[in-house]
This record gives sequence, structure tokens and C-alpha cells, in this order.
Amino acid sequence: YSGLPGLDCLVVPRHWLQSLSPVALRTELLRRAGLLASGARWRGVVLAMAWNLTGFMISAAMPWVRLDTVFGLIQAALGCTLWSFLGLLILPSLSRPAVIEADRWALSHGATQPALLLAMTEIDQFQDDEPSRSKWVERIFHPIPSIESRIKALDSQARRTGAWQAARLALYLSWAHFGLLSRAVHCNSGRPELWVMLPGD
Repeated sequence: YSGLPGLDCLVVPRHWLQSLSPVALRTELLRRAGLLASGARWRGVVLAMAWNLTGFMISAAMPWVRLDTVFGLIQAALGCTLWSFLGLLILPSLSRPAVIEADRWALSHGATQPALLLAMTEIDQFQDDEPSRSKWVERIFHPIPSIESRIKALDSQARRTGAWQAARLALYLSWAHFGLLSRAVHCNSGRPELWVMLPGD
């Protein structure tokens, strides 16, 4: 999706239209509808904007920062960059539950478990191709759970509300407060398609 909440515009990568199987594509479109219906996308955008605004306010409020000087702006930008890094550690844990939320929504609105697994697998092969990871690796830097984690979560009775793509959106929107990690963070470095287009889940 692109746009502000309420003005959401569905963006379907051309690669998906050409490469995903029809069943996987239908399932993914159903999941996308679920992101809007559950409010997960709205929460992700609002959280990302609030995170960046908070970081700028904290950086600008430091007693040694004067925004009317070039040096003060650089100091604020460095503070915002550190704040963005902190977001990379915290926000993925709020983003992951939204992926599970969309999976559950799709299953309760016509998708089958084999179709959902097929969609997960095909999209994962286009991206990280990491169907399983250790818990600690996933916990820190991965806003999209592995296929293994998603399947386990669907079998679990625990329900959590998430903020879809909050971690990635916060990175993208960090340009507004002079954050410097948007293109430099390990998951985006050398992958210009991810500088604007969020990875699929």
C-alpha cells in the first residue's frame, strides 16, 4: 500500500503479476484487504510517523543542539539516526504480529492453508529465501516473520495486534527528520528497490 491512512492505494508489483501463481496472488490480495480491514496498516503508518516525530523532538530538545546553526542541524540529524537505529531494534516486534493478523484474516475470509503456505513460499523465494531462522536473529532485525514462525503462530491460540511494516516505514520516513539509515541499514544496503518499495510478506 501507499498513501496516508484513509487514502490507501494498493500497489501490486509487476513481478508478482508475472511470477506468482494465480492461487498465491489471490491469497496475497486477500491478505492485503485484511491489512486494511483489521487496521494493521493504519497502525503501522501512524506508529512510524509518531516514532520519527518523537525522535526529532528528542534530538532537537537536547540542550546543546541549536537548530539555527548548520552544526546544530548536523547534531540533530545524528541524534535522529541513532533514534532510527533504536527503532530497528524495537519496531520489528510490533510489525511481526500484523503479518500474522493478515494471515489469520485471509484464512477466515476464504483462503486455504495450502494456498497461504504457497503464497508465503513464493514471495519468500523472491526475497530473503529464509524459510526458517533462529529466534534471536528474527527478534532483532526482521519485521517479517519466517515461514516457520508464521505457521507456528497460526497454530497458536495467542492473538496479538500489530502495526504492519512499522519498522520499514519508519526507516523510509526517516528522511523527513534527516535520519541517515534509510539506505545504509543492512537490509536495504545495495538493494535500491527497497529504498521505496517495502518488501512483501
